[in-house]
Amino acid sequence: MTSNAVIIDTRTHEVIEEIEWVGKTPDIVSMSPDGRHAYITLRGPNPVTMPHVAVGETPGFSVFDIATREKLRLVEPARGNPASDFHGIAVRPLGANGPR
Repeated sequence: MTSNAVIIDTRTHEVIEEIEWVGKTPDIVSMSPDGRHAYITLRGPNPVTMPHVAVGETPGFSVFDIATREKLRLVEPARGNPASDFHGIAVRPLGANGPR
């Protein structure tokens, strides 16, 4: 189990880079529609899907800048709620052509 993210070339299946400490127990990644940001969910202390080893401490998600590989922020919308377990994330565009 690691708290790192690995970037893989999808054509060659080679590891391009490893980003250290994206958060405790990273799980699922979603990209912004414009490809500028990655959102990585972080498992909580009480996985609701079923008991397993992917148990984290901070339910929420990390936001990364794709170009710089920099963590922009850690979002913990359920801080203090031990029943929270972020196990997926979706991102959609907002604006002139997006939902309002």
